[in-house]
Amino acid sequence: MASLLLVDDERNVHDLVRRVIEGKTRHQVDAVLTASDALARLRKNRYDLILLDLHMPDCDGREFVRRMRAAGFTVPVVILSGLPRDEIEAAVTSLEALDWVAKPFEMQRLLQVCERALAPPPPEKAD
Repeated sequence: MASLLLVDDERNVHDLVRRVIEGKTRHQVDAVLTASDALARLRKNRYDLILLDLHMPDCDGREFVRRMRAAGFTVPVVILSGLPRDEIEAAVTSLEALDWVAKPFEMQRLLQVCERALAPPPPEKAD
């Protein structure tokens, strides 16, 4: 079972993501509305994955990742966004995020991206 942190300023997104992920997997989803709350949660809890909206009222998602990394947190990130595809892909690249899911969500894609992000890396082959 994995622990995910959802950082999104829309409560309806919290409800939807929780219902989908917790209903279809054994993973737990904690959700916060602001980047400040997310940083506070990271200081108290261990997370396996962060689901991050790029637009929040107190801090842009890009700035959040910069602050998170500067504080020493290495939790992998998946971007959730309603921005145009090219803007999302640019953010994924610049933030070194694992992947992205467009809003409105396709539930199957959300689950696939989370499972792929949480999968253990393949074993290294010996030479």
